[in-house]
Amino acid sequence: MANSNMSISVHDEISPFVQYMLTDSNWLRKAGKSLGWFVQKQTKGAIQKGGPTGTTWQEKSPNTLRKKLSWLGKEYRGSPSRKWFGKMNQAVAYKYSEGTVKIGWASKAAKMRGDVLEKGQTQTATARMKRFFAGAAKVIPSEINLPPRPLWEPEFAVVRPHIVEYIDKKMHEYVEKGTDFGKVNSRRRKYEVY
Repeated sequence: MANSNMSISVHDEISPFVQYMLTDSNWLRKAGKSLGWFVQKQTKGAIQKGGPTGTTWQEKSPNTLRKKLSWLGKEYRGSPSRKWFGKMNQAVAYKYSEGTVKIGWASKAAKMRGDVLEKGQTQTATARMKRFFAGAAKVIPSEINLPPRPLWEPEFAVVRPHIVEYIDKKMHEYVEKGTDFGKVNSRRRKYEVY
């Protein structure tokens, strides 16, 4: 996979109904930020449920192995994430800039971790790892293969059909009911997306 984020041009995704309204940069900015929030929310939901719709990722190590490793100390008895991306849903962010919304990772560390999970990796088992698992009577191979678990491209394929409908709905609500697009970020925090 080439990209570890999504970029959406608001102009490409609008219907003829709102084409004229979005010639005003203020309306375009509001629609773009609202769209970023919508896609961010959908992506976070996909991470929480274990992957985008239509993906079949293998589960992480079973609880029986964790129980065997419990002799090592209480830090291994806990309930770790059963999902591959874990709590990385908290690291999904969006940034609006001149008619384009970019959705991706909120930090360089999250991007590095996400890239490893998306592209896959082969890791050599060290002697320490082998001793660790031998204590649980579990033999591990000399190389551990983490298969790729793509997130951004499959998730964009799921979200894309709903974008025009979402912007149309928001514009209708604003025109007909005077509904605002959302709360104003009073701190004016600037997010970077990687």
